[in-house]
Amino acid sequence: MNLQQSKSVTAADQFVPLFDWRPDIARFERDVDRATKSGRGDPLTLGEMQCSLDLIDAELLALRGDEHADARKRAIIQEWIALRGRLARLIAVMEPLVAE
Repeated sequence: MNLQQSKSVTAADQFVPLFDWRPDIARFERDVDRATKSGRGDPLTLGEMQCSLDLIDAELLALRGDEHADARKRAIIQEWIALRGRLARLIAVMEPLVAE
């Protein structure tokens, strides 16, 4: 079987995300807001946010590694970068509120 017949290889113009998910930023924002008001953060939520950040980094790494990035892929990269920034800010607020 050659590469063209393999279903694991996609055309250069076809975007296939590594993970079929989006982090629930709205929920994370609500959780951080509650934690800020109460002065106590949830360690499980913090862990989930940190794992989501790692997955976003993996997604960005894969997207940036594509030398055939078209305008659509560049827009997707910008979306992931924006999500990453929002999530990193939420983590920075939550970390000091989680007791070690």
